[in-house]
Amino acid sequence: MNTPREIDDVEEEVVKEGKLSTIGLAQKANKELKDCYQLLQDNISKHLTLEVNLKTYEDTPVTLQNGETHKLFKFARITMRNPTTIAINFVDNLEAMGSARSALQSAVGQNVNIQADGFMLYVPVPKITRERREEIANKVGAALIKEYKQALQQIYSKYSRLITDSTKKQDLPIRLNNGLLAEMRKLSQEGEKRCKERSKALLSEIL
Repeated sequence: MNTPREIDDVEEEVVKEGKLSTIGLAQKANKELKDCYQLLQDNISKHLTLEVNLKTYEDTPVTLQNGETHKLFKFARITMRNPTTIAINFVDNLEAMGSARSALQSAVGQNVNIQADGFMLYVPVPKITRERREEIANKVGAALIKEYKQALQQIYSKYSRLITDSTKKQDLPIRLNNGLLAEMRKLSQEGEKRCKERSKALLSEIL
């Protein structure tokens, strides 16, 4: 038999006029927090590595002269020319080559000499020195953690307000927001731990 509180909570689950219920908002918030954690896992695999990951180049945002922004793979075929050079083929979208070169230069740094030859761009793969290894492990790792925690906080802040404003009740939003806060803190700690573990392993990894 349901208690009065349980009956009230069930009533809150009813979606009216296309709007999410109070409990529905909490469920959506929890899903977004978990999705954020999964995205961090993907970014750890993509960025905290000594191996060349072509997806890093494929996902480079390119802003065209008309103001539209798309990922590089929309315009070009990206392959490894050899172990030290990435080849980017613009045979089907030559007009995007200039904008793509500027975007790549910003992404890889001004000290990397990108070569153009006809409809091709050749991007040197950064040499993995001890300094480069430490830069990836420390700077990239720290940036991933910072962005991840900010994303979690934004999700919590957004849904905490929505949950509070979605009902006239007092105890339900408090309980849901406390649960949401606990989940955010747990995922924050787990994500930071995973990132630091990968950074530490990177420093001792042998190519």
